[in-house]
Order: sequence, then C-alpha cells, then structure tokens
Amino acid sequence: MHRLCSLGSPLINAMSNIWWVERILRANVQGMFTRTENKVFLVEKGQVHTFEFPTFRRLSTFRIPSGGRPLRIETAPNGWSFFGDYTVNHARDPVSMFASPDGIDWTEIYTFPAGEIRHIHGIVYDPYRKGLWTLTGDDGPEAGIWFSDIEYAGITAVSRGRQECRAVSVIPTPDALLIPTDTPQEPNRISRFDPQSGNFEPIQDLPGSSLCSFRGSDCMLVSTAVERSDVNNDQRVSIYASTDGNRWSCIFRAQRDFRVMKSMRPWFQHPNVVFANSDYRASRIYASAIGVKKLDGKMLSWAVTDIVEYLDSKKNAA
Repeated sequence: MHRLCSLGSPLINAMSNIWWVERILRANVQGMFTRTENKVFLVEKGQVHTFEFPTFRRLSTFRIPSGGRPLRIETAPNGWSFFGDYTVNHARDPVSMFASPDGIDWTEIYTFPAGEIRHIHGIVYDPYRKGLWTLTGDDGPEAGIWFSDIEYAGITAVSRGRQECRAVSVIPTPDALLIPTDTPQEPNRISRFDPQSGNFEPIQDLPGSSLCSFRGSDCMLVSTAVERSDVNNDQRVSIYASTDGNRWSCIFRAQRDFRVMKSMRPWFQHPNVVFANSDYRASRIYASAIGVKKLDGKMLSWAVTDIVEYLDSKKNAA
C-alpha cells in the first residue's frame, strides 16, 4: 500500500523494503481514513494524500508545513474534514489545525500559541453535542480536552492539566465521553468523563497506552500499545470490547514482535493495533497490526456479531 503514495527518494524507497528500516524511517502509510465512499486519505510523514477509491488515483497532496503528520483525520456531517498537527515538538512551537471542504484544498483554521500545548493527538466529531473534540498533549496543562462547534468558530478548553485528559481518541455517548488514556506517567484506564461537571469516573484499567478506539452500532473497541514506561510494563498489545461502555472485556492479546534494548524500542514504533474508520454500521471491523509478533503489517478482521456473542457469553457467565 505505501508504494502507492511514497514520494521519498529512490534510495529511501529501496531501503524501506527492509522491514526494520521501514519501521525506523516510518517509511510506510501512517494512516488511512475514509472521507466518502469514493475518497480516502493516506497519511505519510509530512504529507496528506487524497486518493480516489477504488481506483487509487491520487487527487491531491498536501504538505504539512511543520513536516509532522496527523494521528487522525475526521470528517464531519457538514462535509468538512479536520486534522491537527502531530510532531515531536520539543521546543513547544505553535501547533496548527487544518480543515478542508472537499479533501483537496486545506486551510489552517486555528493555531495554538507557542508553549500552550506540545501537539494535537486527534479531533473527534461528537454526534450528540454536534461539535468537535480536540485532544492535546502531553505534560501538565498541555494535556487537554477542547470543544468547538462544527463551524470551528472558536475553541474552548473543557478540561486540562491532568493525565486523565491525555488521549488520542474518545468515544462520545449521549451522556458522557469515554476516554481511554495515553500516558506513560500513570496507569492507563478507560474513564467516563462528564463534560458538564468535569468529573472523571474510572471504568476499566488498561495494561498500556491507548492510541486507537472504534465505535460501531453494536459494540465499541479500545486497543492498547506497548510503550516504554515505568508504570505500564505489559509487553503485549490488547483489545478491549464493550457493548454498553460500562462493562469491558479483553478479546485479543498478542506479544510484541521484536525485543531490543529498552532505549532502542521507540525507534521501531510502538507495537499497536489500529482500527480502520469504517462505517458505523459495518458488519465487520478491520484493523492493522504494527510490531506484533507474527502479525506485523497484517490485516485483522472480526465479525461484529462474533464480538457481541462473546461479550454476551461473558456477561451471562458472570
């Protein structure tokens, strides 16, 4: 897949055929996001490509000024697509957000001033509150949950300054947000966050940082990655599932694929399972595995009915 959009030098393209070089250089597709039935986004470091589907004819390439990349591209019901810039940003430079009405032309719509945040983890549309949640990291007040209307007329900090706010994705529900945390500083968990009161209610402990979640019509999923941490030491990726957001069960667990010295592990990307942003009503859930033993680069798939049946059996056995 990454050969469809690789714009690197011939040398880098050739070297990235070696799996460990590809992992170190991040010389692969970093994300694929559906805009419409016939238009998809593919993300490489520093670039967002728009492709026609299923022909995969490239329609446009947007080069991100910072050289970073989005962890998520969200398309709202009004047809606009949004993403926030994600870079290492040790210097705490300004961080920008971008939007496009057609997936072709992108405009900078907001910039966090220097020193306010480190980077943007994601933007998530909330169908119940008819707006957008922006998730920022990493430390102290940089970790935050922000809300804006769908027109992005302004942005408001709803909660900041605690690691419970540090997330890459959230799952909106009618009365709350389900927040799986992404922190190496504290034990990770799924919490229920009430935007009105600002209260966090822990629901489910997680063995590692969560970098991805999925909400379907009959179930919701949260995956965990293997990330270097003094408090999260599990060397396995996991997937937790729930039908109601209250009771969660682990439905998948697999060992990381490559054991190296702890100081070198970040070079090879965090082992993880990333869900495709398929249709809410889809009968199957698809995901890709990164850095997972015997599954690296493979596509995984589950029938929603199988997941629901398994969760019901666990509930009945309790």
